[in-house]
Amino acid sequence: MEKRAQLALSAALIAASFAAPSASRGTPDLRLLHGLLWGLKPSSAQAAQSIAVPPLPSRRDRLPNVVLVMGEGVRADVGCRGCGATPRLDALLPDRIELSELRSVATFTVVSMSAITTGRAQVVSRQELVSMPSVFDYVKASHAAGQSPTTAYWSAHCHPMFEREDIGRSIDSYVTAETLLGDQEWHEDADERLVDHFLRELPKLPRPYFVVLHLVNTHTPYAVDAQDAPFVPWARDFTWEGMPRLFNAYRNAVRKQDRVLSRALEAIVRGPDGDDTLIAYTSDHGEEFGEHRQIHHGQNVLDTQIHVPGWLAAGARALTPQQAERLRSNAGAFTTHLDILPTLLDAYGVLDAYELGPLRARFEGRSLLRPLEPQQPIPLTSCTETFPCPFRNAGVLQEGLKLEAQAWDPGWNCWKLGGGREQATDREACRALQETSRKWFPKLPNGSENAGR
Repeated sequence: MEKRAQLALSAALIAASFAAPSASRGTPDLRLLHGLLWGLKPSSAQAAQSIAVPPLPSRRDRLPNVVLVMGEGVRADVGCRGCGATPRLDALLPDRIELSELRSVATFTVVSMSAITTGRAQVVSRQELVSMPSVFDYVKASHAAGQSPTTAYWSAHCHPMFEREDIGRSIDSYVTAETLLGDQEWHEDADERLVDHFLRELPKLPRPYFVVLHLVNTHTPYAVDAQDAPFVPWARDFTWEGMPRLFNAYRNAVRKQDRVLSRALEAIVRGPDGDDTLIAYTSDHGEEFGEHRQIHHGQNVLDTQIHVPGWLAAGARALTPQQAERLRSNAGAFTTHLDILPTLLDAYGVLDAYELGPLRARFEGRSLLRPLEPQQPIPLTSCTETFPCPFRNAGVLQEGLKLEAQAWDPGWNCWKLGGGREQATDREACRALQETSRKWFPKLPNGSENAGR
């Protein structure tokens, strides 16, 4: 498929999603893929239970509170400190530690969420993915001084974010769009309602707590506060000519998220839990506005779609001094979403627990609270066994190099990353990654054999 045709297909799929009768609640891309994409539907959840996590004793005397905030479709050059779209967070958390070279490993929300919550790249079998414990299982198993965290998943997204039927067994409080919005599929104030819930219910949670706050309003069609929309001109114009206006609408949506999220986080930072709480933020993937003649997300693993913001803000007692210092020193390293789970378990003081050993061996990421071992090659793709794949794509990331290929590419493209830039480089620099790629991708997205060159 040529790139111009790809742009047309991307626009058609997005446009169709708004007019389509929905097979399930959720954002437009989920509704479309559930109901319209050539008759395909995401696989139903497995009945099988996931692997149980044994009790994990902590090295710490007390466990911190943790709030993990998941943004939707926020890319690194928009959600970054000082980029204009997050002034309230910049003021509220001036010392937050930003992970400037953070990448997602997939560009669909469901796939990315699976990577974050399991710590596994999404190229293993569906059965293995759904049997892996989630971050909620690991957190619930962690204990210190006879206490384990209270867990919550509070989301403005629809319920099918998880493949496992038993995902709720380790979640004490579970809220999704169905709870917040009833029969409505999407609402411009969904995040406002979610934060209202957060502020109302957080004081009731026994301490320590682990809360995932999953936002949605920066997703297409982009919820904008017209009273605070400095990026102009803006319009929800899904045409090639309208891309600059649509990009401004998107940036204004991130601006609105900044206002909404700051209201939630200020209650923590200024409240009695501030010193004992670790706040982490990232987005599931980025977003594209014609940069590679594609729009939205899910089509490729280029940096517009995988370079995402990430930061941590730790209260005075949330991390040990050594952990905080190490995190600061690792802020500029090349990291991925696969590093989030090991980092959180390290914050709980359980990453080295003997009981975790067999499961820890399956982690593909590293704790950012310790000296970093060299990054191993990380496969990138949204084409998994857990979700339909309308746009074939694949990639491999290691440190500052990345392979990438799409359906129309005759072979691998090689990119050098760093400083917010993605530059083409000689494929010779990526020769080792090309050889490694055959482990995960025996065929290229174009259907030809992956010869590793």
